Amino acid sequence: MQKITLVPLTFAILITISIVPSMAIASKSGENQHIDLENTPISSIVHEDTSFDGLEFAISIKLIDEASSNGTDVEVWTQICINSGICFDPVWHCENVGGKCTSELGKSDDNSTWTVTVVPDETHTYVNYKVNLQYPLDKNNETSNEMFSSGKVWSNCWVYGEESGGECENNVPAVGTFSVITIILIAAIIRKD
Repeated sequence: MQKITLVPLTFAILITISIVPSMAIASKSGENQHIDLENTPISSIVHEDTSFDGLEFAISIKLIDEASSNGTDVEVWTQICINSGICFDPVWHCENVGGKCTSELGKSDDNSTWTVTVVPDETHTYVNYKVNLQYPLDKNNETSNEMFSSGKVWSNCWVYGEESGGECENNVPAVGTFSVITIILIAAIIRKD
């Protein structure tokens, strides 16, 4: 009887172990990533160094003069990941909503500065973002795309696998719904013994 109980328990533990650390990326936990702007039509990307649960987080992309004057369009892809190890579906931000674009991206009158604002969920770990530029090719509205990847800004209180950081109240970062459900599932399996 114990072998039958240990199989689901082992399975649940393996799933938990494989999902939570699957967020591994080349950068270290808690270290922001920045898009390399050298030799690009982007002169700067400006945002806060830390994101906060429930507060607006703005990313501002400034183009070089040539790109802003030739009609280059900007799109921004954002993704919010939470402390339980889950990342929500990415959101495309464009000047005009429709097709793949579900959220509006603001721009200055001279086409030089483009801004997107997101509101991170409770217990978020970080905000990912990528920038896509659409260059006009000719008068027939044909364009060429170039994706610049990727930026990451960590929350003021985050959990990432076994690591945590930031300035959390009471020094205990919120773990998130997925982890709580997993713990309850494991406890229920053990209790059946």
